[in-house]
Amino acid sequence: MIPKEFSKIYNRNLARMKKGSGPFVIFREPLFERGVHPENFIDYECSFAAHRIRQAKPQKILDVGSYRHFILGLLANFPVTTIDLRRRKPISENEVVLTCDAKKLDLPDHSFDLVVSLCALEHFGLGRYGDEFDLEADKKAFGEMIRVLKPGGRLIFTTTITGAQPAIAFNAHRIYNYRMLKAFCAGLTCLEEKFYSHKAKGFCPLEEITTEPKWWDVYMGCWEKGKREKGKRDRAEGKFLLWPGKYYFSPSEYQMARIEYEKNWKIRPSQFDRILVSLSSEFKTNEEIREAESMIEEKIEKFNEPYQYAIS
Repeated sequence: MIPKEFSKIYNRNLARMKKGSGPFVIFREPLFERGVHPENFIDYECSFAAHRIRQAKPQKILDVGSYRHFILGLLANFPVTTIDLRRRKPISENEVVLTCDAKKLDLPDHSFDLVVSLCALEHFGLGRYGDEFDLEADKKAFGEMIRVLKPGGRLIFTTTITGAQPAIAFNAHRIYNYRMLKAFCAGLTCLEEKFYSHKAKGFCPLEEITTEPKWWDVYMGCWEKGKREKGKRDRAEGKFLLWPGKYYFSPSEYQMARIEYEKNWKIRPSQFDRILVSLSSEFKTNEEIREAESMIEEKIEKFNEPYQYAIS
């Protein structure tokens, strides 16, 4: 709303402009934007991501759905491969644009030093951008980000968060709780987490995020993928059967399986990891694993859970 006092000044100056405007055509478009410079959660997200990217000093960056202006800034300093569901042309020689769905990236494993995704995860699979409806698209896309990340690489992402019941504002976005976000990151190491509060208009502790139903604040996280020891299997990429007869081989399915087993079999993530570790710690090579199939079956029986270890 424009203050009355400003309207008087505006009309007086407008009349003066019309008397002597030189070569300019004058028309009305009153604006009043005095006061503190506006800022919002996007400023905090971009600042968080920029700081962590500078610390990581990556050689190759993959962006999945971040703010376009943020990516344009990155392109001044880094080569960036960007994922976009909608077609567009690159406007920098530092950019490679891949038009595809984030839940199925046509990229090799372990190919990027850093993956960044700012406020994109919550939109995947809801059809807002013409993508296929898929309620599991966020989990699949997150798994793909982990898959293409090099061991020791960084994953920086931001998304919605609430202290209330998680919700979907269909078809705008999902609203996650903290437990769901931690499940996405199973097998990764947290380097930093921050939380933005709309109410406080700045960073806040986790305990102070909104509990208002259907509303959200912002989660920001920087996570590291475990480094692979030469000659050993990467436990963070546990390879196993999610359910009988269907093998899964990538880190993305590792994340999904922990969630599915917790949901369907009431197995806590910590229990899930202990079983995988007990199986994998004894076998260092593919040959040893093949020779140990019978031992693995015995271990599964011992735990009395429907786990089956797959040969990688």
